[in-house]
Amino acid sequence: MNGTDFFPASPTGNGRAIDQRLIDCRRHGLPDAIGEELCRLYGNIHSSPAHLRVYGGLDTVTQAYVATHEGGARAIFLLREEGPRLRVVNEGMRVDTAAAEAFARFVFATAPGIAAIEFHAIESAPLSLSFPLQQAVCTAEMPLALPSTVDAYIAGLGKNTRRNLRRYMDKLLQRFPSFRFDVHERNALGTADARAVIALNRARINGKQQAYSIDDEEERILALLQECGLAGVGRIDGKICCGALGYRVGDRFFFKIIGHDPQYNPWSLGILCCFLMIRACIERGCSEYNFMWNEYEYKFALGARRRELARVVIYRSRLHMLANGRMACAVARDAARHRAASLLEMGGRLHELPAATRAAFHLLHAARSLKRGLSAWRSA
Repeated sequence: MNGTDFFPASPTGNGRAIDQRLIDCRRHGLPDAIGEELCRLYGNIHSSPAHLRVYGGLDTVTQAYVATHEGGARAIFLLREEGPRLRVVNEGMRVDTAAAEAFARFVFATAPGIAAIEFHAIESAPLSLSFPLQQAVCTAEMPLALPSTVDAYIAGLGKNTRRNLRRYMDKLLQRFPSFRFDVHERNALGTADARAVIALNRARINGKQQAYSIDDEEERILALLQECGLAGVGRIDGKICCGALGYRVGDRFFFKIIGHDPQYNPWSLGILCCFLMIRACIERGCSEYNFMWNEYEYKFALGARRRELARVVIYRSRLHMLANGRMACAVARDAARHRAASLLEMGGRLHELPAATRAAFHLLHAARSLKRGLSAWRSA
């Protein structure tokens, strides 16, 4: 079966009709044509078949919803049935009101046993649907929109950042003239080099007395790098001193790991490695460099901005929302927790916040300190 079987020309008539269909993936898996169109349509690593295959989500997909218009896909959602709930497996994509409304109407009309549809971590403005729904921010990413040239990118940075990057690079090359930064795509990156960068990252985290969360994920990272990796590796005298590992989907880059040898901290090798990777992405025609999670100051300095991602649950009716009250309460509870955690993470940028938000931050910070103090007292 070829791609035209899933993405037919639009029906005759006024040209506004949308073709909607479900593809059964239980027996034969996800068709290649749909996987390719997913990457083209959303350009997001968390909606790519490669990521879902490596991390295990693809084998849980039971059906694929495909909506087309004038021969091109307008929405593709990979689905998993969880009792009366239909879970959309792919994440990170932008979903607007029209796409969500058409999808919900189709599901509720064709699947009478489904009470609720759930999206996780999608980019979306507030939705206005004919069905009751909950929409709450559940996480945030840090994208950087890339211009067409490196010079344009540098010109858009703050004055201090431009000056510092230039100074750091001059000092590094003056002290270590053998420094070089090479960029590799997919399986051109050697596994040993990737592991060396991960080891540098692990040493940095361990040096902060923090648990390293990548250990259980390392083999998956290496497997995904072979399929869609884009990585930069820096060397001094032939030895790896820094590196940035990530994935390219379409014209977007998704940052995963950065590591650098701490002996080069006086030359600010970490931020230089980030800058060199951004430059490499621009030179390869990427439109976005996504720093993913964690709102570190260096990401803001390099031009990234916070983009919120939402959890959305659409209910068949208010009665079905009441019948699934446990899930509705869990969505509201998780949203409140995320808001509190996000506020506490903004401590370094309090001056940018309104007075009421700053007051809420101080109240939450005091409550957290009190909780930690009580825990320490009880365990003493």
